[in-house]
Amino acid sequence: MLPRTKRGKGIEMDLATREANEKLLRDKEALESTGNMKKTQNNLEVEKTRHEQGIVRIEWAHSKAIADVVKGFVSEVVGARDEMRATNERTEGIRQWLEYEKRKPFEGVSKKTWAQISKPQDDTSAADILDIRNDINALDISIARVLQAITQTKNTQRQTLIKPPML
Repeated sequence: MLPRTKRGKGIEMDLATREANEKLLRDKEALESTGNMKKTQNNLEVEKTRHEQGIVRIEWAHSKAIADVVKGFVSEVVGARDEMRATNERTEGIRQWLEYEKRKPFEGVSKKTWAQISKPQDDTSAADILDIRNDINALDISIARVLQAITQTKNTQRQTLIKPPML
């Protein structure tokens, strides 16, 4: 038998019993902590799985959003192509109309020689010829004014190039 550890009243434990009890408590705590560690590990695994599922959902949502954006771009490109085609068709129509408008005045004009032009026309009145002469004179005056303005502009530019303005 081992010596007593305490003096006093009540039940006294010997040293071996005390060490056995302490070892039992330590082992019990170790078992509890391993159980807690397993629970914690399981909880962490569950949380990890939950987060992975969340990431997968986010990836799915992003891919869906990207697909929607691509669909929108495709529809906008198709719409722009259709608008361009319609604009091109309208432009071609306007171009054809302008060609017709340019050709129309020349269709009434026929080729004549100087001899035919210089001889008097039977269906042309003196008033018509006077109107034509007045129009030609007005055009000559306008052309002369334009040429005079161009000449003045050129002379002004030469003077500014030769003599810089005094400040």
